[in-house]
Amino acid sequence: MRTLVLAFALLIAACSQNPVYRQSESPLPVAYIDQAGYLGRWYEQARLPNSFEKGCQRATGLAGPEPVRQACAAGELAA
Repeated sequence: MRTLVLAFALLIAACSQNPVYRQSESPLPVAYIDQAGYLGRWYEQARLPNSFEKGCQRATGLAGPEPVRQACAAGELAA
């Protein structure tokens, strides 16, 4: 009996309607973002291995009015 009730509940859940935000094909507008809060130098905290960053240490990014500039220092980490 418990299995039948569970199967019926799963069937009802699978047949439910999509949430309201999923029924439209057009994207929803984004709330206002204060871009000035993201300007300045950003430091890398962690990274996944990338072939284009091989040998790169202490990567940084400089966000400003122009496109983001990225830089890294090659070499070994000091012990």
